Amino acid sequence: MEELYQNFTILISGIYRNVHRLKDKEMAEFGLKGTHVTCLYFLHVNGEMTAAELSRLSGEDKAAVSRAVDFLVSSGYVIQAEGCYRQMLKLTQKGAETAIRIAQKVEGLVAFIGSGITEQERRNFYKALKLFDKRLKVLNNIE
Repeated sequence: MEELYQNFTILISGIYRNVHRLKDKEMAEFGLKGTHVTCLYFLHVNGEMTAAELSRLSGEDKAAVSRAVDFLVSSGYVIQAEGCYRQMLKLTQKGAETAIRIAQKVEGLVAFIGSGITEQERRNFYKALKLFDKRLKVLNNIE
C-alpha cells in the first residue's frame, strides 16, 4: 500500500510541475506565463466569461487567475466589461490571435505527450483520474 501512495503522489506532483514548466517554457516566446496561457486558451475555447468561471473551468486558483487577468488586461490581450460586479472577460484582437497560436502549439504538445497509447487506454486513464479527483474532493469536503 505504501508503494501505491508513493507512486501516486510522486507521479501526480511530477506531472503537475512538468505541465507548469512546459507552459512557461513554451510560452516564453509570447512573453507569457502558464496562468496567462490557461486564461487565453479557455477564453478562446469558451468565449466570454467571468474570472470566477475561468477559475472554475480551468482549475486554476482564483487569486492566480485574478493576477493573470490584470496582466492580460494591462497588456492588451483581454478587455473587461466596465462597472459590473462580475465583469465579463473577452479577448481583444491581439488576444485572439495569440490564443490561436497557443491552441495550435497546445494541440501539438498534447499529441506528442499522448503518443504511444491507444484511444481506449486514454479513456481509461481519464476515467481513473476523474474518479481519483471525485474521491479526493469527497475526502476534502469539496462540492
